[in-house]
Amino acid sequence: MTVQMTRMISYQWLRPLILDKKVKLLSKEEKERIYLKKKKRERRKIKKENKLLFKDVKKQQAAQKINVQNTKGIKLI
Repeated sequence: MTVQMTRMISYQWLRPLILDKKVKLLSKEEKERIYLKKKKRERRKIKKENKLLFKDVKKQQAAQKINVQNTKGIKLI
């Protein structure tokens, strides 16, 4: 485990667990596991957002192509 990773595994990540009083003391492995779960969840959320944005961009590009074709058609007539 790197120094940076140990800094990230801190009180802020465990605060909700401590506030719930369900978990009193956690081992380093448990802290790391919880941290990795949260990171994985964040990555999935970002991936979903990016996927939706990509779809929106593709739709806009398709609409722009249709508009360009329409304007070209109108100009030719």
